[in-house]
Formats: sequence, C-alpha cells, structure tokens
Amino acid sequence: MATNIAAQCYTIRDYMQNEQDMEKSLEKLAKQGWRAVQLSGSAKIDPSLARDMLDRNGLKVAATHIGWDDLTQHTDEVISAHRIIGCKYIGLGSMPEKYRGSAEGFEAFAKDTEKLAKKIADADCTFIYHNHNFEFVRFGGLSGMDILVDKCAPEMQFELDTFWVQAGGGDVRAWIKRLVGRIDVIHFKDMAYDPEKRTGVFAEIGQGNLDWKRIVKTCKKSGVRWHIVEQDVCPGDPFDSLKISLDYLNDIGMK
Repeated sequence: MATNIAAQCYTIRDYMQNEQDMEKSLEKLAKQGWRAVQLSGSAKIDPSLARDMLDRNGLKVAATHIGWDDLTQHTDEVISAHRIIGCKYIGLGSMPEKYRGSAEGFEAFAKDTEKLAKKIADADCTFIYHNHNFEFVRFGGLSGMDILVDKCAPEMQFELDTFWVQAGGGDVRAWIKRLVGRIDVIHFKDMAYDPEKRTGVFAEIGQGNLDWKRIVKTCKKSGVRWHIVEQDVCPGDPFDSLKISLDYLNDIGMK
C-alpha cells in the first residue's frame, strides 16, 4: 500500500474526540489499508501518547493542522510536539477572518507569517497553508491566492485543496504546476454536482467530476510528496467514504 497517501482525520473528526475513540479510529484506518494520516480536528492529547497510538497501528503523520493562536503564541511547543510524532509539515487550516476581504489583508497575513515560516524551517520542519475558496476572490488583477504565493516567505509551502480550488473557479492542475517547489503536500478532495442544491458538493475520490488520473500525473511531475484524502461532509459513515477513496486511488495506480 502506498505510503504517500494519507487519510485526513478531519473526515472522521466525530470519532476522534477522546483518547479511546482515537485509538479505535486509528486502528480502523490501519485495517482499511491506510499507512499515514493527517491529524486535524481531533482531541488534544499528549504527543507521546499520540505517537504510541500511531506506532501501534503502523501509521505515520503526513501533516497536521494547528490553530492560529497555538502556532503564533506557542511555536516552540508546536515544533516540539511535531518532532515527537515524527511529522515535518505543520499546517494552518485557514487564515483568521481579520485578514480576509482585501488585498491589504492578504499582504498583512503574508507579512505576519514570515517569521513563523522561517522559525519552523530553522527547526527542519515546513509551514504549510491550506486554502479554501475565499482565496480566489480577485482584487483588481490578482486573486488572494496570487498575493499569498507572491508575498509569503519562500520557506512557506501550500497544502493545495483540490475541491476549494475548483469551488473558487481555479484550475487545479495549473495551480499544482504553479506551486512546484512549494507543494510537498496536497489535499485530494472530489466535487460532485447536486442538482437540488445547484452547487458542488463533497464526494469520495472518483465519485465526483475532477479528472483524477491527470491530477495524479501532474502531482507526480510536480514533486508532490503527500496526497491527503479528505471529505468534509460524507453521505454516511465517513470511514466508508475514506475506503471508497482509497480503493479508487489504488485502482488508478497509486499503490
């Protein structure tokens, strides 16, 4: 089974809210065939305890999502915890509201993350930023995402989310190519169309409309290291949705 595919635990967040449930959930993921996870949306537990759980189930940690306050106010503790769990990629799931809505806000975010990105890099880790669709709002001739790519510290990378790129009107493969050298980690997330809601909705990988064979090929050419499967909302059991996604990726050659 591929070690460069990971399950985003935010997908199963309702089953990761205490130590006992986390143990059961990690064991279940391992039995499905996953060999790595992203820790996000789960209960905060001692990193040594988390490492023990992961090791018992043969799981690596591909990346995390850490809250803004912890990242900026407790950076040393965050770095230490990542060393314990054996994770290189320290992620921010979204920028705080105060930065959104203007080009100046995006530029301020880039400036305010510069020292953070450098400090994390000096610790032999990498700060990664996860986008949603609001980064694709345009301010004159540039989108918010353009501003981030141009203005953020070169030590900072991007955890591109395929669903949200599509939802923002972006070209997934074009953005992967643009971020070469700054996209070690990507979120694989499919989008289907709901005729009743008249909008795109979350779907298992291969069950929506994104062109996964070409996306996977572009990732390979662009040097992506971790392909993390996430589904924000699932129609039933989220473990079943993750298994459908894993089976599809295996079927198209990600093994």
